[in-house]
This record gives sequence, C-alpha cells and structure tokens, in this order.
Amino acid sequence: MIIAAISAPGTYLLNNDAFYYGVLPPLAATAEAYGFTSLQIGFAALMGQAFHFLSPLVPFIYLLMDQTEITLAQYQGYIFQMVRGDLCDLSWPWGWPWDIFRFYNTFP
Repeated sequence: MIIAAISAPGTYLLNNDAFYYGVLPPLAATAEAYGFTSLQIGFAALMGQAFHFLSPLVPFIYLLMDQTEITLAQYQGYIFQMVRGDLCDLSWPWGWPWDIFRFYNTFP
C-alpha cells in the first residue's frame, strides 16, 4: 500500500522512465529487506499508473485538448473522477459502492 501511494504522485510528477528506473529500484531494495519480492513491488507501483494520465507530462493530452477545445483543468477534473474509483478499489469494502455510484453518475 505504501508503494502504491508513493507511485501515484511519483508518476504524476515524473515521467515513467524516471520513476520506474530511478525511484522504484531503491524502494524495491528497501521493501525486500522487509520480506516483499520485487514482483510484488512492481505490481504495487503500477497501481499509481492511472494518475499518470492526469499529468501535463503526457504529450497526447495537448492534442486531445486542442481537438476537443477543453482546458487542462476540465480534462483533469473529468479523469480524476475515474481515477478516484481506482483508488477506492484498493480498499475493498468501500470500493464496490463507489464504483456503482461512479457508473450511474456518468450517464446524463
């Protein structure tokens, strides 16, 4: 859970290469000292990947904003609703009700 929580702002603020090749190896080495495997750390780090598409570091977002005539704030506000559901899925008892609420609120 700690690695997943670190990976969300990590992939938002850094590009993927910088996070996965620069930040994650020391975190994985530290976690291995506590009995976790590198595979478990890798999967936990992928949980934050959904936040990466909110980052202004992703090039296709600028093309999307130009074609749809929306602002970055509008794009991030809409996508954050989807990401918030992914984050709630990490805590199972609250994840299912939020997904149902999110599904029915996407339709006008």
